[in-house]
Amino acid sequence: MVTYNSARDIDGFLDSLDALDPEDTEEPLQVVVVDNASSDDTLERVRRHRRKVEVVENGGNLGYAAGLNAGLAVVEDDRVVVVANPDIRVQPGFLAAIDRAIGQPGVGVVVPRLLDENGRIAWSLRRSPSATRAFADALLGGRRAGRWGVGETVGTPEAYRTPGEVAWATGALLVILPACRARVGPWDPSFFLYSEETDYLLRVRDAGFSVRFEPEAVAVHRGGDLHRASWLWELMTLNRVRLVAKRQGRTRTKAFWFTVLLNEVLRAPRSSNHRRAARALLRERRDLLHPTPREGDVRIGS
Repeated sequence: MVTYNSARDIDGFLDSLDALDPEDTEEPLQVVVVDNASSDDTLERVRRHRRKVEVVENGGNLGYAAGLNAGLAVVEDDRVVVVANPDIRVQPGFLAAIDRAIGQPGVGVVVPRLLDENGRIAWSLRRSPSATRAFADALLGGRRAGRWGVGETVGTPEAYRTPGEVAWATGALLVILPACRARVGPWDPSFFLYSEETDYLLRVRDAGFSVRFEPEAVAVHRGGDLHRASWLWELMTLNRVRLVAKRQGRTRTKAFWFTVLLNEVLRAPRSSNHRRAARALLRERRDLLHPTPREGDVRIGS
């Protein structure tokens, strides 16, 4: 887990890990917290918690992907890894459901069913990003496009009741198998925040593994920071385009950039988040559409 000023969440997260403790062994879970220079009392809370936690201090806010890489560096190669946000609360029965899912042939990553704090489905499953899906999201709205099966978000309740393969899912809670972790390599730190899980999970599929959704593995995800901070929305929007530029070539990137810009412009009159994101897309247009390799770019096998 990567933390950054996570004091309000950390105790509840660590308490919820009781649902993951193996029942048939005395070996405790290895819990690794990577802190990106929190200025609150996150680390003090971690160190006084009853659960033994290994702390990695990055000495600065290096971003989410870089934080994960720092944590994974201290985990043995043969371990199944659970990557989690601090605002996750793992629910009872999680471990048994995950154990069944990782036994399926070809599975590289398992993603659980996420609920919000009111027990409602968190629409966490996604289809592969494309200009067509982004255009549907822009015209119809993400929720409606997802419900009709034409947007990037998987928005039908029945899809969250059935196990099976998905393109990717939001990265609040992922279970990564050792063989997959070895083949795919590190997370790409050039995505400071947002789209790093999209990049990683699409690389999982590129490497020949599947991303499996397991609805019987359940966790509660508080979330919500994205919509409260304009700079986060801007970063998320720009990184969506950067991801497509990394994978799909210039022509498709131009089409994707245009449809993402359309989405922000259509919603700009009633949202400062969208106004800021639209300005950023225009300001960063050249770099987004004509990207040069960035330090930290990661591809399969690197």
